[in-house]
Amino acid sequence: GATGDLVWETAGMTQNAIPTPVHSDGLVILASGFRGNALLAVKLAEAKGDISASPAVAWRLDRDTPYVPSPLLYGEELYFLKGNNGLLSCFNARTGERHYGPERIEGVPNVYASPVGADGRIYIAGREGKTAVVERGPGGAADSPRPGRQLRARSAARGDRSDSRNARPAAVQLRP
Repeated sequence: GATGDLVWETAGMTQNAIPTPVHSDGLVILASGFRGNALLAVKLAEAKGDISASPAVAWRLDRDTPYVPSPLLYGEELYFLKGNNGLLSCFNARTGERHYGPERIEGVPNVYASPVGADGRIYIAGREGKTAVVERGPGGAADSPRPGRQLRARSAARGDRSDSRNARPAAVQLRP
């Protein structure tokens, strides 16, 4: 059972880590981007004690990481924004191979909300009220001729609103 004992820890994250870690198939991705940049992919089965210089860290990145928005793990692809900006990157979550980015996403220059994935698309809600839609895919995938291509950026609400938006969209599956 759970004892509350420390299982593992690591150095290397920046001060004030805000993004929520994401997890899939025994790999957890940690990110922070305040006063520095850090992203670590940790193999949980190998993580014991101090893993700072351990093979439990599958790969790491020290640039272009998110400050507030959490990363999105969508299949084998890891999507994340640079700082709080509309600059999107896509990596292979297992290997750390960069597929593209950071690439500017038009219409969403400031982002606090985490990207959301649904139906083969990535939705990025900007603070100014627009939501950008980007095709899912690492680039060069047979099932998508131009993954990473921005499809559109549209206003998420009608009317004149001067307040900012910091919440991410919610994906809902409607049944016929």
